[in-house]
Amino acid sequence: FSDLRLADTVIVDKTAANKRLAINLPDGTTRPLAIGDVLELNDRRALVIGISNNKPTFVTQPMIFTTYSRAQQYQPATRRTLTYVLVKVQDGADIKAVAQRIQSTTGLQALTQQEFKDLTLEYWMTNTGI
Repeated sequence: FSDLRLADTVIVDKTAANKRLAINLPDGTTRPLAIGDVLELNDRRALVIGISNNKPTFVTQPMIFTTYSRAQQYQPATRRTLTYVLVKVQDGADIKAVAQRIQSTTGLQALTQQEFKDLTLEYWMTNTGI
């Protein structure tokens, strides 16, 4: 753990390294995050110096271990607090067409109510201790 005292170093939990923080390769495949890889956490560099072997919990965010002072630098209190936006379509509107227009205009994912439910259930079933 003394390596955590080196500049910009973090330890990442194995589940996150294998799933949510996996590296996207140019050929479209992914590989697990590994020691020596560099992450960007809220516009700051983070060098992975270890992978922890935690048991899955109900916490859905990746667990990243570092010094307290560095954690405060990585996670300012006001960054990226918006998770999703709910919209209501006008009566008679084609919900799929509206979702597609939102997605093409904003570049953000747009889902129908059922798609959002399915995605949420899938997420909780594969990424938590459930």
